[in-house]
Amino acid sequence: MRTMGTAVAAVAVAVMLAVPVMAAEQKAAPAKTDRPSGGMIEAVSFTATVDAIDSKTRKITLKGADGSKTAFIAGDEVRNFAQINKGDIVTFDYMEAVALDVQKATEEPKMVESESIKRAKLGEKPSGTIETVGFMTARVEEIDYKTRKVGLKMPEGKIVRFTAGDQVKRLNEVKKGDEVVVQYMQKISIKVTSPAAK
Repeated sequence: MRTMGTAVAAVAVAVMLAVPVMAAEQKAAPAKTDRPSGGMIEAVSFTATVDAIDSKTRKITLKGADGSKTAFIAGDEVRNFAQINKGDIVTFDYMEAVALDVQKATEEPKMVESESIKRAKLGEKPSGTIETVGFMTARVEEIDYKTRKVGLKMPEGKIVRFTAGDQVKRLNEVKKGDEVVVQYMQKISIKVTSPAAK
């Protein structure tokens, strides 16, 4: 199961070229990577309390810190469902990191992605982590320095077009035929724990 995918990676490229995170503007950057580049990290963590649980339908209702409630059906992939109790704490952690670098093209655009899944042992409270690591290259097919419009050829052959923000100071160094290398990591963790004893 791909959790990032080419489309999301393409959006990440567009966003990163439109926001002021161009790491190569730093004077300390080594000469061999003295091309436009950047990085972005996003991390989100929140907890909720199991407000209700139906063992027959596997429906779980969670209550957030603000009092809002949401319900969902826990599929068969949720191991140790019987260990979940009303009042348990569910912790969600999400992290995504993307780094890009512009360099001379060496081959056609490509994408490689791997995924690892970890689950709780039998008898434990449910928990699990899905981690996706990917590498993608895209080819600069179109670039207009006046309008700052850029077109990238993705691995599947589709052209993604966007406008680079004014804060991208080194757009003039990006040439048609250059390669945009994107490395990304996405990690989602869910853990159920018993509330602390009072």
